[in-house]
Amino acid sequence: MMPSPRWRAILAAFSLLVLGGVIGVTLDRVWLTRAGETAHPPIDAQMEMIEALQAELSLTPAQANEVGAILERYQGHVTHTWETVRPNLRAAMDSVGSEIEAVLAPEQRERFRTWIREQHAPNGSMGGGRGRR
Repeated sequence: MMPSPRWRAILAAFSLLVLGGVIGVTLDRVWLTRAGETAHPPIDAQMEMIEALQAELSLTPAQANEVGAILERYQGHVTHTWETVRPNLRAAMDSVGSEIEAVLAPEQRERFRTWIREQHAPNGSMGGGRGRR
């Protein structure tokens, strides 16, 4: 049985909430974890990304160096863009969460809030499996 258009819209909104959280946390952890702590790009995150690409794509050393240079070249732009997007993304995610809570029964709301907190924990699916450094 196909879900009703209302449930599809709710599912789409929830999917956007989850996707936004995943993207936000990923960007935060990969690009911004230490951006506020130092004037230099987060070298550890860049190295982690290069290592992941090497494992996934079998990059040559020359390719790995070029990827590193690209990441370093765009770091400032990515950081600036994320700093301007982050407040709006947070507000949108909060609105989606509030609207989802409005359709839930009181006991479901509390379970939903607990689930969201767990998803944002370091080992949750939106937490990327890494603790903050």
